[in-house]
Amino acid sequence: MLIQQLSIDGLRTLQNVSLDPDPGINSIVGENGAGKSSVLEAIHLIATGRSYRSRKVQSLLPPDQEAVTVRMALHDPAASRLHHIGLQKLRAGGTRLKLDHLSLSSIVEVTRMLPVKIISPDSHALVQEGPDERRQFLDWGLFHVEPEFLSLWQAYRRILQQRNQALKFPGRDNALSAWDQQLSEVGEKLSQHRHDYVDSLCSVLAEVKTRLPELDALDIRYRQGWSKEKSLLDALKDEQQQSMAPAFTTAGPHRADMVLTYHGRVAREHLSRGEQKLLVYALHLAQLEHAIGSGMRKPIVLLDDLAAELDSDFLQRVLSVLQRLKTQSFITGNMALPESAASVGRTFHMQGGLVAKVV
Repeated sequence: MLIQQLSIDGLRTLQNVSLDPDPGINSIVGENGAGKSSVLEAIHLIATGRSYRSRKVQSLLPPDQEAVTVRMALHDPAASRLHHIGLQKLRAGGTRLKLDHLSLSSIVEVTRMLPVKIISPDSHALVQEGPDERRQFLDWGLFHVEPEFLSLWQAYRRILQQRNQALKFPGRDNALSAWDQQLSEVGEKLSQHRHDYVDSLCSVLAEVKTRLPELDALDIRYRQGWSKEKSLLDALKDEQQQSMAPAFTTAGPHRADMVLTYHGRVAREHLSRGEQKLLVYALHLAQLEHAIGSGMRKPIVLLDDLAAELDSDFLQRVLSVLQRLKTQSFITGNMALPESAASVGRTFHMQGGLVAKVV
């Protein structure tokens, strides 16, 4: 998929902003507060229904604005077809979404059509923070490459909620037995998909490390969220036989993690902030290569403040990977990318929430 035209109105400082991006690498340049990151935020918002910078729609809007509106013309090269997407988020609550002039009640169809990969200054949380971040990383890839993943994930969350509710009441054994059986069946399938995904990601990561040799000692593995010596059903039963049985479900893929090690040591405990950033880029690039190699639609790549995150040599290698993958990318920064970055297709200079110049 390629964004041919993007219109943004009412998102932070952006009022009636329009861009016609290059199908390759787009550089968005300007001083702090010029609205660079808000352009990436708009793309993420229309693709996923949410901002990558804030959970509250009120924080996206200036005080005098009642709604943020993003419109996009999206070209599908495989079908030689142009799609039109429009999304509006209201300050009072609620979302209006249209695809090809038809109203949608769910963002899922748009998200599948328009996969977006965001790497921002906060992305080091993939290494530094808890397992939620790493499960989300895995599930982004699975959502786009495994057709049954979403239905499995939704079923698992629903059954987990029911089981946790049953744990709160006395005389719960009969109810728990039924939920245990359902949760274990769906959870085992969900976990197997994640296992297989990490295995295939490891193969791609080995290739990425040939171009990023600083990360040759990086290793990843999947921890499923219960003892690998037991089935999930047995783990759920054992949980309730403890002398102090927990009041919520402690075994299952909702407790899973992707363990990151470097030279055999836990990465977040032994890597500097700069080294963690390099590791994060390697993981995201490996995920991009895996996704494209799996036949999914090419993701739109959003790189917020790239030059500030990486040294010039590593930055150039990241740009080379993006150029080789032939994926449309949007890169923000205070200054234009170095002249050696000949792969940049178009540069947008922003000032005061407006596109001041296009090169």
